[in-house]
Amino acid sequence: MEINKFCYIIIVSIMFSFETGFAKRNETGLNWNKTDRILPIYVQDSIQNFYKSIDIDYCMYFLYGKGINEDKENPDGIYSFKMFSSHSHTHLLIIYHSEVYIVKSINYGGIVAEICRFAQKKNIDEAFLEKTCLICFNYLLDEYQTTDEEKNIEFANKDDFISSLLFSKSMDEVYKVYMEIKSHKNTAENLPFYILTKELDEKETILLLGLIGGYDFKQESQGWKIGEGSE
Repeated sequence: MEINKFCYIIIVSIMFSFETGFAKRNETGLNWNKTDRILPIYVQDSIQNFYKSIDIDYCMYFLYGKGINEDKENPDGIYSFKMFSSHSHTHLLIIYHSEVYIVKSINYGGIVAEICRFAQKKNIDEAFLEKTCLICFNYLLDEYQTTDEEKNIEFANKDDFISSLLFSKSMDEVYKVYMEIKSHKNTAENLPFYILTKELDEKETILLLGLIGGYDFKQESQGWKIGEGSE
């Protein structure tokens, strides 16, 4: 009886080792792709190489987001991926004309700088860049929205946090910066310059990205009108 039990334990251990090894060799079985389309294998390879570059040889990760084209076979879009770990950071990933770019920065200044450099290098059109700014706006909100450390306030949801941004910061000044950037018609070149020279902080940068991305602040502010100040 004891021998049979020992043999059973050995067999189970061997099978578990086999399954684990198989999963590592065949990550597609983990259903890492949570987007709205089938993505080419080079996207998965890019993510794997990114993690290897930071000395993580194997991990479970998931990619989220939606493409920007109606054609589901076109992977172009701005996505986000995260390792299956409570302490891991979410990173942005851009696919443009079949080229993958992973944003390594996790702070607002670095994210904007990286995206704008890639946009200039690849001559990304304004419409695509505007959508990218909207994704960055939501990404930074998700990373920042739970608390206002300056006032030690916790927010129940994203809408409450957006409202706090509108009424606690000088939205009119941010709007003026937005209008200057749009007048040059080259967001990739001017966005980092204005963030730096106007000394915009993280909250103001979030607002600016929302404006460029076309976020409807009027609806969130319940009648507060952009460009006319808060009374």
